[in-house]
Amino acid sequence: MLCMTDETAPRPLKQRAYESRLRDRGGRRLPGGTLQPDAARALDALVAAGYAPSATACIARALVEAADRLTDPV
Repeated sequence: MLCMTDETAPRPLKQRAYESRLRDRGGRRLPGGTLQPDAARALDALVAAGYAPSATACIARALVEAADRLTDPV
């Protein structure tokens, strides 16, 4: 008997279509993972402070801001 987890459960059609459009625009699907405790606490603090509305949005914003700092002159 196959036990479905969140990773193996079928995704709804609208979600798959949305993800497909994101990939078409250059997005990337990332595999699930586990954050280190200090990173998890930082992520929780960012969401609680309103840095972004969700964990995924926080990670995305932080990545974009970090990349921007790499290209900005000091």
